[in-house]
Amino acid sequence: MIRSAKLHAAGALALFMVSCSPDAPKPKAAAPPGGGPVAVGAPADRHPGGAGHAKMVALLKEIAGQTDEENYWVGDREVRDLRRKLADLPPNAPLQVRWMAQAKLGVWEGWMGNFPAAIAQLDQAQGLLPSLQDRLPRELLYQFLLGAGMVWMRQGEVLNCCYRNTPESCILPIQGKGIHGTQGSSRRARATSSPVRVCSFSRASRASRAASHSSRVPTL
Repeated sequence: MIRSAKLHAAGALALFMVSCSPDAPKPKAAAPPGGGPVAVGAPADRHPGGAGHAKMVALLKEIAGQTDEENYWVGDREVRDLRRKLADLPPNAPLQVRWMAQAKLGVWEGWMGNFPAAIAQLDQAQGLLPSLQDRLPRELLYQFLLGAGMVWMRQGEVLNCCYRNTPESCILPIQGKGIHGTQGSSRRARATSSPVRVCSFSRASRASRAASHSSRVPTL
């Protein structure tokens, strides 16, 4: 029995080596229904599996068409809704309502990579803080500062680590060509993070921070 097993193993190994050899005969492609040669690179609808491929393409197209409306992570429905809400605010809208609309929109625009629009809204929201800070819940202020810092940090990464990528980019310790050459956004992110550290000592902010870590953007 042992000798038989060894013979079987040796035969399988020999078959494997022959099949992997560059001189081994190549298997012939199956002819399509109706006969005739199989054209290399032929369109999917001429291939025996064409119906399945066409179904897959149709399904992916359907998913792509639903993404903006339904996909929480890459869709832009939230941004479009916030733009509309801000545009519909009357000139005499309460200051806190306007601040909330601009703060949320700024963070979401930044998440979508629309940095000029994001920064315009965040700067206006930040300009309203001296008039509102005493009326804002501490966790809201924390979330705004966290969100604004994230937007500035992302823009700094895009302008440097993406547009000016080097072998030293994003590797600790940051040194040499890994140091940002265009530093405006990175410095704004750092400046914004200072008050975030102050806010982080409150219990409410700790709860908000935990919620933020499990969500797409800061939960304003």
